[in-house]
Amino acid sequence: MRTSKEYRQTAWSAIKPVLPIMLLIFLVASLPQFIFMFIQTAFGLMPPMDTDLLLSDPDAFVAAYSAFMSSSKGITYSLLNTLFTLMTIPLTLGTIGAAQRILRGEDVLVRHSLAYIPYTFRAIWLQICTTFYAFWPMLLAYVVAIPVLLTVPSPDVVLLTAILLLIAVIATLVLAIMRTYLMVASDYLLARSPNTSVSEIMRTSRTIMKGNRMNFFLLELSFIGWNLLIAVLEKRAGYFFGNLDVYVNIVGGIALRDTACDLAVCLSMVSSLLDCPVSDKLIAIGEVGLGGEVRSVPNLEQRLREAERIGFERAVIPEHSLPHLNAADYPGMKLVGVAYISDAIHALKSDRL
Repeated sequence: MRTSKEYRQTAWSAIKPVLPIMLLIFLVASLPQFIFMFIQTAFGLMPPMDTDLLLSDPDAFVAAYSAFMSSSKGITYSLLNTLFTLMTIPLTLGTIGAAQRILRGEDVLVRHSLAYIPYTFRAIWLQICTTFYAFWPMLLAYVVAIPVLLTVPSPDVVLLTAILLLIAVIATLVLAIMRTYLMVASDYLLARSPNTSVSEIMRTSRTIMKGNRMNFFLLELSFIGWNLLIAVLEKRAGYFFGNLDVYVNIVGGIALRDTACDLAVCLSMVSSLLDCPVSDKLIAIGEVGLGGEVRSVPNLEQRLREAERIGFERAVIPEHSLPHLNAADYPGMKLVGVAYISDAIHALKSDRL
């Protein structure tokens, strides 16, 4: 059995020769969400996303969000969100199909991303069926739990019943997650054989994944570093990526396991989100913690010397590393110290970078 690293290396080796085409295919798949974001911005359909208010006064945040969602703008937002999400399904299937063509050694063109539009309703029906398959035990637990809680007379019995039902709901949630992993292969099977019935796809997916759920979980877990960076940017810097697909292109020679890349990746994502280009003479080095703090990394002096040698003129580094460096050792480079990721983003927005 291959490791997660070997799977990633195999995928990268296959995609690398056709990376520009695959990026265009990803862009096509993301177009409905881009259009939706434009409509949101142009017509003021953005729901309240004030993280400061959420943290300081959750009740006020919930009230503001509820008021928006019940308004005409909120209803329009919900309808458009559903519509554009459904439009994304066959395009995402096209991305999977293109990847499968690459692995089979076949040519890939941008038009292949549109190949599954005729199967839109089947793809949507598959999503509905797999979701119901995964979560019906949990829905059943809720259906049973609510009437039981409403009909229990004694407060002491209510508390005991609530605890038992909570345990039951947690158990069904775990079961739902396990059943979700049984359906992981369904989209890939539909992309490979779009004329196959939904029931047959689900049966085949169940057979394939029954002994491979843990392997797939570990593969997903191997990408968690990038997801954590997005979570930190949303929580600590207030930039929302939940409705976006994020793709990070890494040049050769950089190890993805090196946490010194964290700060550069975060600045790149925010730069793209804000449409605020970062200078090609800038290098960012630092580990980003869960609290948004920018941490020191090993061998910083050697990294800076090499960066200066190849032409970088400014370096964003952890602030508490500055006292340990001699600026005279880097005459052609300006060192900018930041304590938190928000400091680096503020410097980027104020054009100090």
